[in-house]
Amino acid sequence: MSYRRALQIRPAFEDAYSNLLFVLNYRPDQRGEEIMAAYRAYDAQFGWPHIGSLATLPQQSRYRRRLKVGYVSAALRRHSSRHFLEPLLARHDHSVVEVYAYAESSRPDEVTDRYKRYVDHWVPTQDMSDDALAERIRMDNIDILVELAGHTLGNRLQVFARKPAPVSLHWLDFGYTTGLSAIDYYLTDWPTVPAGSEALFSETPWRLDGPGLVYRPAEGVGEVSPLPAEKKGHLTFGSLTRAVRINHHTVRVWLSCLNECPTLAWSSTAATTALRRCKTNWPIALPNTA
Repeated sequence: MSYRRALQIRPAFEDAYSNLLFVLNYRPDQRGEEIMAAYRAYDAQFGWPHIGSLATLPQQSRYRRRLKVGYVSAALRRHSSRHFLEPLLARHDHSVVEVYAYAESSRPDEVTDRYKRYVDHWVPTQDMSDDALAERIRMDNIDILVELAGHTLGNRLQVFARKPAPVSLHWLDFGYTTGLSAIDYYLTDWPTVPAGSEALFSETPWRLDGPGLVYRPAEGVGEVSPLPAEKKGHLTFGSLTRAVRINHHTVRVWLSCLNECPTLAWSSTAATTALRRCKTNWPIALPNTA
């Protein structure tokens, strides 16, 4: 694998290690414990050495002051995460919470302009080193720091490794652990992190009783159309996702669902073909079941 080769050449190449952790999540035949071991090794090399690297500031008394919450993100623009994040930022009670946005974005747009109106403090970070940004967050006396990227493009995980705020949590744009023991919580829900899976997360899962992510459609998407099955007389199955997420385990689950449809013309030959194609060809093209 190219990322492993890059790390052999340059062991301190943190971006390559972060990318490696990202793609490991798509290895269908690798056990969760094996993948988590790679995340722990990342923490040992790129996380633990930074804990305690910042001088401790006396926390300001919260008596008669608002709670300071900081969001760190490279996606404060026209990005899919806006469907989940924008409603939250737009509805903060600013009489209780003082909101900081640490924006790792070099492509501002009209959505960026809206985000700026939702926060009390907008801090561009793309030209700041990890040490400089961590120090800025520390000096801002942030109470709760929210990590929104995980191991995706533009993340500032190395800032979180320095523990610049007393409480930190990971949420939204990754769907798995960061691997950093410096981050306290992963904001999620019970279906995403079932009971008994805690060992696969470096953070403590903080499960909401409702969904951990709530989707708001973009403006102007129109009304929901009539159900196609009412006109066609049969159900049409589809999936909106990346091809890399489709593997023989996924297809096997889909097949079990399709086999529960008594009127579906689905043969064992078609199932075998789908599984074989899944292991050898990309993207996957399932047989036509209509």
